[in-house]
Amino acid sequence: MNFSGKARSPFTIWPRSLLGHVALLLTLGTALAVLLGVLLWAGLGKPDPTAPTPTPSASASATARPLTAAERLDSIKLILATVGGVGAVVALTVAYRKQRHGEAAEDRETDRILRERFAKAVDQLGHEQARVRVAGVYALADLADDWEKSRQMCIDVLCAYIRMPYDPHGAEAGAGEREVRRTLFRVMRNHLRPETRWSETKWSGYRFSFEGAVLDSGDLSGAELTSTGHMTFHRVTFAGRFYFDGMRLHGAPIWFSRATFAGQSVTFDHAVLTGSTIDFSNATFADGKVSFKNVQAPASANFDGASHVGGTVDWGPFTPLPPPPVSGPASALTRLAKAVGSARSRRGGRPGRTTPP
Repeated sequence: MNFSGKARSPFTIWPRSLLGHVALLLTLGTALAVLLGVLLWAGLGKPDPTAPTPTPSASASATARPLTAAERLDSIKLILATVGGVGAVVALTVAYRKQRHGEAAEDRETDRILRERFAKAVDQLGHEQARVRVAGVYALADLADDWEKSRQMCIDVLCAYIRMPYDPHGAEAGAGEREVRRTLFRVMRNHLRPETRWSETKWSGYRFSFEGAVLDSGDLSGAELTSTGHMTFHRVTFAGRFYFDGMRLHGAPIWFSRATFAGQSVTFDHAVLTGSTIDFSNATFADGKVSFKNVQAPASANFDGASHVGGTVDWGPFTPLPPPPVSGPASALTRLAKAVGSARSRRGGRPGRTTPP
């Protein structure tokens, strides 16, 4: 059974019905047999096939003589062979149409099974127990690998889970939700790394949207995106550790517009961003550490409206923003609260030219 999710080519034969095929071929076969008989009769000098066989005579004309018994037998054999050939073609057509109908039924059954798997995986993602939600992450990722034509839909569901409301300091995070989210990013990372030892099926050409999410952990190190894919962290709040180290963008854009960096650390070390666009417009570097060490700069980097109000930033190849003013001692928790509050107050909408379609 085909589980690739690929639709077979819509090859259609006229006429569509099997009975129409058979009738058409029988008509053509009969016409061919009649035509062959007429041509054979004309080639033999138009003899009278009903006349009795005469006694051979030296004076008889070769072109006007009637058919002999042997010639009649040969003519019948030729016509029967033609009809038999047409019958073989009819049989082949019947077998081919049966095969096509069987393949169509198999495709429908495969699609039904894939949709049932999708519904079950989504139900698992919404389960109250974290271990069931983890199983749902793996189930949906496996389905995305098998169902190519709906792979983007499966990825969208996984991204939507990350965008759900989440408090990294609440009881929910300690009850297993943090591990579910960490597992989800690990699965995505493995599908985005180029080596087949991580995953044989690659998602590098697809779209990932984490817009507005709160992220307290995640690892996309070594991930690759091709020019047909993109990734957006627009309005995301980074409230923990997140790794983009060694990421490679082969012409794919990535957005951090209006993002707030207020966690322990977010690192882009050794990322290869050349030929791509990276957008930090109106981003806020509020707390923790952000590192662009040894980054290969992209063709276009936008920091318009970005501000550095706290924490430390290793700007790497980028032009540093003005450092935060020196003030009295303030706790990291106070700066984090201010940064998150500022980020929420600025979530009014997307900047038109900096966010993905």
